[in-house]
Amino acid sequence: MNAIKRFGSAMVVPVLLFAFFGIVVGLATLCKNSAIMGEMAVEGTMWYKVWSLIESGGWTIFNHMELAFVIGLPISLAKKAQARATLAALMIYLVFNNYIHAILTLWPSTFGVDLSQGVENVAGVKEIAGIPTLDTSIIGAVMISGIVIW
Repeated sequence: MNAIKRFGSAMVVPVLLFAFFGIVVGLATLCKNSAIMGEMAVEGTMWYKVWSLIESGGWTIFNHMELAFVIGLPISLAKKAQARATLAALMIYLVFNNYIHAILTLWPSTFGVDLSQGVENVAGVKEIAGIPTLDTSIIGAVMISGIVIW
């Protein structure tokens, strides 16, 4: 029971980031809506550009949520050497994604993915830290972090 409780509390930190950045993205989207804000929110105005900048920063956590979990879990769950566990988890996760990218490149029929179309045009593929790889969402990050913490 204590292990489940510790895991749940470790998951809270990245999830709290989602709430904050969700509010940032929502507020930016609201302020960019010309139906609500009027003429100042028309595309191309300084108002629109400033809120687009804020919105792009807000999407950071959602575009890289795997990294938030792969880094956040070892910080919370490792009993000793949290910093070492965090660095190890991040590096192992990046190596894992590089291996998947190599498999997708060398044997594209393995997962039925054609990367020549570009990552944004292929379902089930995502670019993580600049590495085109399979989109394992937070499941892959939690598994890698769990192995490192163990």
